[in-house]
Amino acid sequence: MKRLCFTVLTLVCALAAAAQNADSLAGAYMNAEDWFALRRHVEQRRGDMSPFFATFSDALILGYFNRPTEACDAIDRLLADYGDELGFDNAMSMTVQKALNLSGSGRNAEAVAAMRDFRERASDDLTEEQTAMLRSQEKLCGELAKYRLFARRDDGSPTDVPFRLDTLGPNAYMLMLEGELNGRTFDVVFDTGAGVNVVSPETAERCGMEFLDVAVSAAGITSAAGRIAVAREFRLGGIVFENVPFYVLDLRTGNERADEYLSRLQVIMGVPTMNVLGNIRLDMGRGTMTVSDRPFDDEDIGWADLCCVNGSMRVEARQPDGVPLTLAMDTGSQSSSFNPDYYIRNKDRLEAAGRRDSIGVAGFGGAVRTEVLNIPYESVELGGRACYLCNVAVHLPDNSAGHMFNRLDGTFGLDLFLRFRQVYLDMNRMRLGTRY
Repeated sequence: MKRLCFTVLTLVCALAAAAQNADSLAGAYMNAEDWFALRRHVEQRRGDMSPFFATFSDALILGYFNRPTEACDAIDRLLADYGDELGFDNAMSMTVQKALNLSGSGRNAEAVAAMRDFRERASDDLTEEQTAMLRSQEKLCGELAKYRLFARRDDGSPTDVPFRLDTLGPNAYMLMLEGELNGRTFDVVFDTGAGVNVVSPETAERCGMEFLDVAVSAAGITSAAGRIAVAREFRLGGIVFENVPFYVLDLRTGNERADEYLSRLQVIMGVPTMNVLGNIRLDMGRGTMTVSDRPFDDEDIGWADLCCVNGSMRVEARQPDGVPLTLAMDTGSQSSSFNPDYYIRNKDRLEAAGRRDSIGVAGFGGAVRTEVLNIPYESVELGGRACYLCNVAVHLPDNSAGHMFNRLDGTFGLDLFLRFRQVYLDMNRMRLGTRY
């Protein structure tokens, strides 16, 4: 989306002063990919924004805050009313964004139609690469459209699913749910950092999953190809889903130590399943995940805002001085960390408190070492509550693994969840709750 955001900034100069200022700020938030700030800005200054920028902002933030139907409506208005201002490349980007919203809602046939319609109308202007990308997405959505995905077969009543914390090493754990895939029992990793459900190739074959006639790519430490397979049945305790899609990925890295850990990740429950479950409570003391179709009681819960950008879960926190932070929320990572931008903003304080080191980071596609500053503890505010993270790694600028770091301030890992008695995921209202 970066190219899309840079393009629209050139439109601001012709606007009236109030709209110019409000639109410039909106464009700056888009460029910084700060969707929490953009949403606040639209709520507070919609009246000062030009209709184009207000609609453009709606088209983005409605999708990222899990209101896909409204996001599609906003994209339709944007394309119909402001196509000339938007420009060709941006119009294509927003068409793909609409298709992602439709597909994420199970409306894959409509996603195919949206991309095909754009491709056919714009055939003279599309490059070969753009045409191939659209055709690939059409094929994927067309294959998924053959299924009624995530069809729930139980009665939908509140359900408790047992979990345990598997020890990987000192203060390192994985959160493992009890589950079944096509009748076979598996430990299922609860991973808010996984934008898709994942199984290993061996698991997909052993469970007789149905492979789709499409190839996909996935990004982690590096990018690599994979496939998609559909499970006839996916059980989590008393919750039963039919026709659940999984990416089939070989997680082996060639690093013996990393592969010892990754070999335990046979089935990963990612964001798509959490989104369908809706309201999730993790009771860290009892070892149960409770799923409900209704929101949980708000009493004594501190709530922080969430958004989800193309499968990447993000949470808004704050530094003790009130400066907002946007962090990836990744329970597949055992420990929280901060990214180079955070180091740059807090360099003097961090250098005084920390010591330099290098650590290994393993994930899909490989394992690398990265230069860090180890901090004994770091305090952040989450949902109005102070939270202390111990032995935190702060990744340094210009290190050999710089390609891994996005424009976020860092990552909240599973260690954050373990600071609380209960953790809540409200995927309908997009918020993270914590209770001591």
